[in-house]
Amino acid sequence: MRQGKSRAGAPDIAVDIMDKLVRWSVVGLKVFGAAFIIGTGYILWGIYGGYLRGADARTLSNLALMGQIMTLGGGLATICLVIVTYDELAYTVVAGLVGGGILFGLPMVVATQLRGADQGAADVVTRSTAVSGEFILFVVGIRILMEIVRQIKAGPTRRAALTPTDEGKVKAKATRRPWYRLSRCWELPYCHPAIRDVCPAFEKKKNCWKLGRGCNCDPNLIEALIRSGGAARGKSGATSGKRAVQEAYLRSDLTQDIKVGQGERTRQCKDCPIYNEHQREKFKVLNPIIIVATVIGLLAAYPVVERLYRLVIAGMSNLASKLAFGTQVRPGEWFARLDTQAVRVFFFIILFLLVLSYVLKFVEWAILVRKL
Repeated sequence: MRQGKSRAGAPDIAVDIMDKLVRWSVVGLKVFGAAFIIGTGYILWGIYGGYLRGADARTLSNLALMGQIMTLGGGLATICLVIVTYDELAYTVVAGLVGGGILFGLPMVVATQLRGADQGAADVVTRSTAVSGEFILFVVGIRILMEIVRQIKAGPTRRAALTPTDEGKVKAKATRRPWYRLSRCWELPYCHPAIRDVCPAFEKKKNCWKLGRGCNCDPNLIEALIRSGGAARGKSGATSGKRAVQEAYLRSDLTQDIKVGQGERTRQCKDCPIYNEHQREKFKVLNPIIIVATVIGLLAAYPVVERLYRLVIAGMSNLASKLAFGTQVRPGEWFARLDTQAVRVFFFIILFLLVLSYVLKFVEWAILVRKL
């Protein structure tokens, strides 16, 4: 890798490694994809051309070689495809469909087309197609696993985009609360201490979103706050410009293009900065609890999921046994590849992270978007 030096003397990388990796992967996708097509085409030619009946040693050797080419070509081509199209998961899903078709489809083709064929040739073909399909599906599974982890890690950024920043609003200092409960509305930022003596929510010790009145939605309270000079109170270092910004923010609730009747609010709770702070606090408290509960629940469900998985695999094996013609394919051995401890654990990990990802997204939506 070539390196140079910038004017400040620091090393300057001249070659973008990731860009080079993508360009290599484009070439690899073409080469390995062609190898996969050649290997698959040769095996299909042997199946449909009738060349596997009474196959000799040379034919079996060619089939084994082409099976290896198909396996390596398919797996490496899938890796290259994942790198080239990393930002678009749909291409990986298509590769997974191809791998599933090879794993489950080609053995059925063998079963229906090689009646009376040499058992050794049928074994070579089914073994090669099974390994090739498993290789492709393994790469696809890793990519899906990475996508799930990426979605979970992107949670803080996604949540920041879901919550309003309340720019331009002077944020009051929050009151400390006991650890065992959420803050009351008057303990949250953006609640103005100057108005608490006349605020019905503070007087009744009931949150304003429950009572329906508060310093950010009741026009009478807002006007009282401005007239009392509460908006101008604050740190001695506060400038007149900052106080003017806060007063303008408060008075804007009174000059909205809406008709406010007796007892009506100037804004809904979902638009109130105090309530938004409440939702953010609720999310911070509930999110780790829900994560721990989900993890415990999924771990407790592992034996049930494992039994269901094994029942599904056994059912698929029995169905394939009934559909297969002749004895060229032994579905029990075929599906046994999918019923190993490693495959079951890998399947559970993907299922585990997928469920956790959707649970976290639902919690974000319910608290920060739907604001329940």
